Amino acid sequence: MIVVMILVFICCWGPYASLSFLGILGYSEEIPVLYTVFPLHLCKSSILWNLLVYIILNPTFNSEIRKLIWFLPKPDESPINLVTITQINK
Repeated sequence: MIVVMILVFICCWGPYASLSFLGILGYSEEIPVLYTVFPLHLCKSSILWNLLVYIILNPTFNSEIRKLIWFLPKPDESPINLVTITQINK
């Protein structure tokens, strides 16, 4: 999970850091404004990507989120078991 978190961090903040570094070196007038919008939004979206990585890869966090969100199946329940229990009760 740590490797994925580092890769997400580099992918989100790398383009913004590169553009900032080019601005520090004095190339800011040569970079079109449209090229600066995407890295800015990408680095701000890193909060979302971190949350998704935690939800998907951390089993404890994953099970707690499934308890909070009522329509997701619980980790110990599967649709097959629910169907089997329903058929036995009839």
